[in-house]
Parts: sequence; C-alpha cells; structure tokens
Amino acid sequence: MREDKYDGVFIEGLSEYQVGSVDECLTLLKRGEKNRFIRHTKANIGSSRSHTIFQILLETDILDQNGNLKK
Repeated sequence: MREDKYDGVFIEGLSEYQVGSVDECLTLLKRGEKNRFIRHTKANIGSSRSHTIFQILLETDILDQNGNLKK
C-alpha cells in the first residue's frame, strides 16, 4: 500500500477482474494464493509474514419481479 498526496491511498500493482460465476471467482482466489509471498523473521523462523487484500464489488443488472435491481 502506498499513499500519494493527490491520489490518496492506493495499492501498487493491483489487478482487477470481471467474473460471471462463483467458479471464476474461486479460480482467481487460487491464483492469488499461488502468487503470495511468505517471509519469516530472524527472531522467529516459524513466524510467517503475509498480507492479502481481497476486495469484491458485486454489481448486477438483473431486475426482480418489481423492477428493482436484485441485491
């Protein structure tokens, strides 16, 4: 994470994907797990340091029987 006085807080190297199913979403999560970096500290070889940020935004254009967007 970085902070810029003009753009605010942002995540460097962030990727954005559009998916249409739960399976596609799970595939992306598994890909992210493979790309994760894990490090230990000198004080504790068994300690791991890994941070993951996963944000999901759900959008739909499907209407219910009353003409409202489905939630």
